[in-house]
Amino acid sequence: MTQVVHSALETRLEVLKLNELPAMSVVAQQFLRAIEEPDCQIAQLAEIVEQDPAILARLIGVANSAYFSPIEPVTTAHDAIFKVLGLNTSKSLVLAIILSGPFDLSRCPSFPIRDFWLESVFAATLAQAMAPLLKVQPKPLHGSPYLAGLLLRIGLLAMVHVYPQEMGEVLASLREQVICDPQKLQELEQVAMGVDHAEVGAWLVRKWHLPGVIGVVMEHHLDPAYRGEHWPLVVLTEFCARWSATAVRGGREEDYPSLSELRVLGVDIAQAGTKLGTVALRLDELRGLAGAFAGTGHG
Repeated sequence: MTQVVHSALETRLEVLKLNELPAMSVVAQQFLRAIEEPDCQIAQLAEIVEQDPAILARLIGVANSAYFSPIEPVTTAHDAIFKVLGLNTSKSLVLAIILSGPFDLSRCPSFPIRDFWLESVFAATLAQAMAPLLKVQPKPLHGSPYLAGLLLRIGLLAMVHVYPQEMGEVLASLREQVICDPQKLQELEQVAMGVDHAEVGAWLVRKWHLPGVIGVVMEHHLDPAYRGEHWPLVVLTEFCARWSATAVRGGREEDYPSLSELRVLGVDIAQAGTKLGTVALRLDELRGLAGAFAGTGHG
């Protein structure tokens, strides 16, 4: 790829126009309004989720995965939220299910949907585990590290949906690469589509009125010098995303990003290593959780 196949403006229009990317369903809109309410209750979310069989099936599949290992099989949204997932994790997981729904990935068979979700849930779990170690301000709001890690690369789904052939070529160029190099992916996307998945993700956040902090993370996570609004969460999420991607791809010890990168966040490196090891030991369980995301829908 030596020239721009699509301009940035063309890609933006393709991503945002309604006939390419349907507006959120009524159920999805109800869910978003509900989670914005400070007194949002489990029963309220369960009632909304149960209106959409596809969302309900995926949420129950996630709750029954080996990662969460419920004592008894979960069969209702209320039990999934109340007995297994908890309110904040449920909000993040349902959001991810809702946001991935409109995208048709079948026209790009080379897109590794299971690895995509495995890297996403791994990054989310790792970010959630590491967030309490941050010593700098502003500290991430409760629940935002998990959501940021889970949705960080949602822009990739939109790009594959809109330009499956071009993204297939981009992915082919990266297929043999073990080390997660987000800058290389960004460069290839810029050449083919005039934009990268970080920009596209930020567009979607604004289009769907998602929490602004998630848009900030998406828009700036590829900029190592960023020190603007929510910068500690931006730095943490990007580190966790690169670490999880390397783990999923079977990287060698020297391929992983160095824990020393977290010193800027005031993190105790020994404690961070312990957190990383704990999450890494659950990789197989996270693989089952990712399968619950990837096993249904267009992907």
